[in-house]
Amino acid sequence: MLKRISLYAVIVLFLLSGCSDEHGTSPTSFEYEALPAPENFEITSANYSLTLSWDYSPEKIALTKEFFVYVVDPNQYGGVIYPVDTLTVADYNTSKGCTFDKLAANMEFCFVVSAVDLSGIEGWRAEAECGTTTAP
Repeated sequence: MLKRISLYAVIVLFLLSGCSDEHGTSPTSFEYEALPAPENFEITSANYSLTLSWDYSPEKIALTKEFFVYVVDPNQYGGVIYPVDTLTVADYNTSKGCTFDKLAANMEFCFVVSAVDLSGIEGWRAEAECGTTTAP
């Protein structure tokens, strides 16, 4: 029993001696600025398709890996979102958005888009926008 108490005392002293201020201070918070939501997000409708477009500044594009596109189900509590597409920066620079085609006519679809930074962290999402498909 005395050996067990001595062992515990040695372990506690060892742990306490390792906790010193010689290693500097510990960080008290984590500071990270998420990428802002894309601006001027809009949906244009055409025959059986919807085209999503948005603006993103060149300064922010330099920090962006890709964009996430979600469809919003407004019938679910709080508007549940489902991922439907990922758009690379190269594709965005070419098209400034994306198109969903072969959709049913006269149907409303709502979407949300966000930017993902170079480390893979998703930024703020744009406000949901909705569009209704048309028939020819």
